[in-house]
Amino acid sequence: MLPLAMALAAHHVAAVAAAPSYGQCLSDNLTSANGSRVQQLSTTACEPCPQLTGLPQCAAMCRALNFSIAGVEAGHECMCGDTLQEPQAVLGASACDSPCISDPQARCGGSFKLFAANVSDVPPPPPPPPPPPPDFLESRNILAGTLVLNDTYLDQCYCVVNVRVKPVTWTCVITADSFHEGGHGEHIEALVSTDRGERWARHKTVEPDNMTPTSLPNAYAVIALAPRAGPNGTGRVYAIYNFNSDNVTCTHPNATKPCAAGRNDELGHFVMKYSDDSGRHWSKQRFEVPYRLTAIDRENTWGGAVKIMWNVRGSHWPLLSLEYYAAAAVAAAPPPLPVFCFQRYLSTL
Repeated sequence: MLPLAMALAAHHVAAVAAAPSYGQCLSDNLTSANGSRVQQLSTTACEPCPQLTGLPQCAAMCRALNFSIAGVEAGHECMCGDTLQEPQAVLGASACDSPCISDPQARCGGSFKLFAANVSDVPPPPPPPPPPPPDFLESRNILAGTLVLNDTYLDQCYCVVNVRVKPVTWTCVITADSFHEGGHGEHIEALVSTDRGERWARHKTVEPDNMTPTSLPNAYAVIALAPRAGPNGTGRVYAIYNFNSDNVTCTHPNATKPCAAGRNDELGHFVMKYSDDSGRHWSKQRFEVPYRLTAIDRENTWGGAVKIMWNVRGSHWPLLSLEYYAAAAVAAAPPPLPVFCFQRYLSTL
């Protein structure tokens, strides 16, 4: 691997309209010797970066993290590092013409295409725009919103509203990580508000606090409300998520194919916990949600011995039905979990 300065010295990039006078476009669709995917730069500063306005903003983040190279990709990703994996994988400048997510006039790389530069060569980002006038800040404007949670990586916030308790309570679950997506310590947090989102109670982790490199990843939760369940019939909330309880990694002895090293948040089991106080405390008991294996499972890195999954709520009805079916099944039949219901239901999908 070579520093970017050496790569830039070896390759000249022709200027294009609106292109900055610094940086270079490189392919980021790379494969290592063992067949796994690698990236040009080692560290993800943020992905997605909802406020990304261009390479100068990314370079400022990388500079703060003491990296010497910054790169933007896919319109919404900022990468940092000190060396490039393959500095010779140079592309034409026009290949990195995806608009930045927060500034369509700026360019932020492309799909598997990294626009990178030495941090020292990139000018500082422009100052932020002035705040809007007070009369512009009304409830439907996001700028008037309340900051609920601030972390390096936050994704998939899903909420339910329980009107059977007083005051009416909003409960949300979200995947968080202080490093990056798929990093050490990735976990699920629960957020609770009793005043329609004006204020939020201090967040709680659904699993025990696990912000350490040796913790077991739990991520990508959805939430379901069984409104008449619970000890008082005032509602029981379920968090349904991925949990790597076996601490499977790429060095697991059952692995039969190469896998992406360093990330294991999508491995393990599909599990569920419940809360009878709208997410303030969660059951110690954890229920595994079984599902039948398909060809994509049987042909994965571990030949189906380890499951790879990612849970997301969408408009597709089977997933939504599964969430609520799971909650209803547990509410109707207390532990142990009625496994046959899930197997019978999933066999129809």
